[in-house]
Amino acid sequence: MIETTQSRRPFLHLLFLLVTLSLSGCYVEPPEDIVEGKASQLRIVTRSASGNAIEYPISVFAFNTKGECKAQTVIETKDQSLSMKLPDGTYRISAVAGYGGFALPQKVGQKAFMVGNENNYSESALSMGHADVKVSGTATATLQMRLKVASINVKLSGLANDVSAVSVAFSNIYSKISFDGQLDDEQIADIKCSKTDGVWSTGKVYVLPSASSTVILSINIRDASGIHTYGFTYTSPLKAGVPYVFNGRFSEGNSFAGTIVPDDWANVEETDFGFGPGINESGGGNNGGGSGNSGDNSGDSEGGNGSESGGESGGETGSDFRVTEIPSSCTLWKGHVVALLDNVTTTEADLLLLSLGEEVGVYSATSTNPDDALNFANAYSEDGLGGWHIPTKDEAAALKKEFYGENIADLNTAIEQAGGIVLSQEDTNGKNVRYLCDNALSTYSFSTSANGKSLPINDAGANTTYRLRLVKIVHVSK
Repeated sequence: MIETTQSRRPFLHLLFLLVTLSLSGCYVEPPEDIVEGKASQLRIVTRSASGNAIEYPISVFAFNTKGECKAQTVIETKDQSLSMKLPDGTYRISAVAGYGGFALPQKVGQKAFMVGNENNYSESALSMGHADVKVSGTATATLQMRLKVASINVKLSGLANDVSAVSVAFSNIYSKISFDGQLDDEQIADIKCSKTDGVWSTGKVYVLPSASSTVILSINIRDASGIHTYGFTYTSPLKAGVPYVFNGRFSEGNSFAGTIVPDDWANVEETDFGFGPGINESGGGNNGGGSGNSGDNSGDSEGGNGSESGGESGGETGSDFRVTEIPSSCTLWKGHVVALLDNVTTTEADLLLLSLGEEVGVYSATSTNPDDALNFANAYSEDGLGGWHIPTKDEAAALKKEFYGENIADLNTAIEQAGGIVLSQEDTNGKNVRYLCDNALSTYSFSTSANGKSLPINDAGANTTYRLRLVKIVHVSK
């Protein structure tokens, strides 16, 4: 039920700044249409979607509907509150943190790319946040910062004392990312290792996600006889927000055994693999193990590609799962409701799961309780499955397009089968029910207009409470 609450307390006096800084020579379109004394204030709030610390400084850009950068500001510390001065209108606000390993374009635009350094890895964790905001008077942009990189830490022990240099290369890694989060340009991430207490390690570094579901890991070792390259085909993609720890050791016969373990944000994903003379296999996070391959030359050499192996696994590995059949919309998968599918092939798909639980009377991000929806999302777990989030505006649009009006029946049938709370179109007073989306800044509905059309996505009010249904994306493959 949509509940009206007491009037919102007045905003505290905001620190009002217009920052016209230039970051690494970036060019920003001047807001030439600001009239003195008639500009609007946009307050900027950043939060980590994963609960982890955000790297500062954070650069914030305001793009108009043409994708032009109309203003730019920098948040130096977590205690700093900043505002932008903007003419009335609609803007995409984008925040970027941890961009030390990227070259920024001379002219910032929504479609412009930040390009990784020549080795295509960074020592900073790049994260981004976006919000679409209508500025008129005083507005607030609440941006959830999400990691755009995977972290990699390779540790190699048992190498001979005459080894003088070690490097690790990962294939099929994206090398650039636009301000609206689009990835492009497959390259190799070439990471040098250093030796401490007998262990060669890359340390914790960051790369953009892999461009394919298969990543070739090449370990290049230089000793007195030359360079030896050992290859392993990892049959799972490297994903943003997942830390991968590669623990490896050399054993007799120059074979290599180790594990790949993502930690922190995901449940442990462990893959045993080895490579050496006569070994030509592969493995991945979902395959329960495998082996690699090797080359051993006095000069430069390349590790050969492996062949895919491994069996089914019903366990969770981050957001990747093995299945015997690809589920369809409005069915149950492991007790969870599958609402929509994306990126579907004959062997894999991305599932948009809809939570069985529903929260009523939730405040929007523009209210005096702006963290209400986010706190619920961060704490939500369903049958041991965590990582649920407030639907984005695109996800909300897809949901209401597919299930508005009479179309909601099939989805509610699946929800009932799973023992969940069915979706509502009207409350007990006959009013349209609206659900929060877009970081709790907007609302959507499964109701219809008087002529039977789908209702539009609206800005969330500050003095009204709403309902909240969470979603989660998981990747399944045969």
